[in-house]
Amino acid sequence: MKKAMALPVILFTTVTAILIPALSNTTQRTDLNSATQIELQRIPGIGPSLATRIVMERNRRGGFRAIHDLLKVQGISYRTLQLLENHLYVSETTFDETQEKGLSDFHICKPCNLIKETL
Repeated sequence: MKKAMALPVILFTTVTAILIPALSNTTQRTDLNSATQIELQRIPGIGPSLATRIVMERNRRGGFRAIHDLLKVQGISYRTLQLLENHLYVSETTFDETQEKGLSDFHICKPCNLIKETL
């Protein structure tokens, strides 16, 4: 009786092992013009330092117009861009506030490595 029950369990386990990774490969894309540093760090290949540089470049430019604008960020090569572009998209730029303030109104908080507004 135990042998008869083992087959459905093995079959279920095998089907689950095949289907679950396939379903999880449907990546949710992140908007490059509105993502926070924390959201950027959730993308494979982007750590805290790169996320900081991406946000700083976005603020300096007033937003990205295309994914390829990331090539202007130090540490992003064409190969890195190819790995990231499936995880990102670019919406319309709406950075009037950061354009008005300028880059000097922001600083990097050393303990948390995040960009903060200078008060």
